Amino acid sequence: MTVNKLCRLTHTELIRAACTCIPPLSSNLHKGQSGRVCVIGGCPSYTGAPYFSANAAALMGCDMVHIICDRSAAVPIKSYSPNIMVHPFLGDSTVITEDSQVSLSEIKSLIDRVDTVAVGPGLGRAPAMLSAVLDILGYIAEKYQGRFPVVLDADALHLIVNPEYSDRMVKLLRRFQSGSVIITPNVVEAGRICEALGLSNPDLIASHLQCVTILKGQRDLIYANEMTLPLCNETVGSLKRVGGQGDTLTGCIAAMLAYAAASRNIHHHSFHPFLTDPNTTAVLSCYMASTVVRIAAQKAFSTHGRSMQASDLNDCVAAVARDILPS
Repeated sequence: MTVNKLCRLTHTELIRAACTCIPPLSSNLHKGQSGRVCVIGGCPSYTGAPYFSANAAALMGCDMVHIICDRSAAVPIKSYSPNIMVHPFLGDSTVITEDSQVSLSEIKSLIDRVDTVAVGPGLGRAPAMLSAVLDILGYIAEKYQGRFPVVLDADALHLIVNPEYSDRMVKLLRRFQSGSVIITPNVVEAGRICEALGLSNPDLIASHLQCVTILKGQRDLIYANEMTLPLCNETVGSLKRVGGQGDTLTGCIAAMLAYAAASRNIHHHSFHPFLTDPNTTAVLSCYMASTVVRIAAQKAFSTHGRSMQASDLNDCVAAVARDILPS
């Protein structure tokens, strides 16, 4: 099925299609064969964001979830959960340390052991951190010839709009196979990207960057390169949007991409036809993740109302995933 045909499917059909990307559970599988995710982000000021992304991926059912963060952010993040592996490989975000090359080597080694990478939650905008992300993306693009799934959120999107980094970032993104990169801007971020790239509206971002874009808002709009119409998710969410909801969405998308990669590895050439087209896989991953997060927000709001916090929404991912994802 081509990506354009997804717009003809009902919500139920889209969820069913997305479920085909998820490898069935089996006692024959080894640890890691049901998805491995790495979140890159976390600086002294923002330790919650990478946790929400990583925890969402774990609650979606991924076997192994890692966070690569700033050294000074590692202890707070480690204290949030023993289920997530935290690696302080990015160094002090305010300086480029003497052992930065050693850390980059460790980062490369870890990336080679996961199925997908989510970049940006809690990253901050320190030059050393942003430069490290560019180096990491360059490594992924070169080693995997642009065929490695990456989700870009939050401060990773700043690399597209900051004149100091924009040219290099755009060139990097275009080195990836169409559909291998997903970006997750809200309406304000999308406007900044359009202004930086000289685009008239957000509809053009996906084709310009050869990526998949999920535009977050009252309804989530999913665009892909060569997609004539966006896929719209109007699943009812909550009346309150909390900080951290976008980070949760990023983790859920990363989990779906990791599932798809795991399915390819397990079933080799017998995997589902949806997995043969990266654009289709990415769009379905975004749609499923968007649905999970919106229902999780609805559940959290029904319990907590105005008092709802990001942790309340994040915790609801497990119950929603249990209800929607195949057992």
